[in-house]
Amino acid sequence: MQIVSEISEISLIDGFAIPVRNPKVAFRVIRDEAVLLDLSSSLYYSINPTGSLAWELMDGKRNLSEIARGIEESFEEVPASLFEELQSFTADLVSQKLVSLETGSGSAETLP
Repeated sequence: MQIVSEISEISLIDGFAIPVRNPKVAFRVIRDEAVLLDLSSSLYYSINPTGSLAWELMDGKRNLSEIARGIEESFEEVPASLFEELQSFTADLVSQKLVSLETGSGSAETLP
């Protein structure tokens, strides 16, 4: 049942969605490990280099397609499933309230 929910959430994130970082989340690289720290809950999340770059590109100006292109330009090899993996990563960030999504109307949304 959880898998269906995750797939539904992912399908709601299209290439035009603009991820907006939660200002209460700190980003640091500590000993070659990228970490997101939710200052409101004190929870931290370790992310890989691709996730780290995606986070940095989630500046509230770029949409998901532009973020995917930025990742493609930064790495020599990227999997064919990059966009789907970016959708999944973004859905995870939204579910943890680390980012919100801005739609074409300019209003921030969070997924169910």
